[in-house]
Amino acid sequence: MSASSLRRANITWRQEVGGRSIETFQIAGHANARITEEYTVVQLRRQDELTRRIQGSDLKPAKGSARR
Repeated sequence: MSASSLRRANITWRQEVGGRSIETFQIAGHANARITEEYTVVQLRRQDELTRRIQGSDLKPAKGSARR
């Protein structure tokens, strides 16, 4: 595995476990968040998880919010 592949994997893993873009780009040492975005790979399983979470949010109101 190349150094670039390891760097891409590290950045992706940090975001998959809940790291924010600002945290990840600072840890990576990038000049701006746009560079970090280019290194981030969103796995299909993560896309599916996010879609399921969004779909589930339609079924129940968020804590502390009233449905209208």
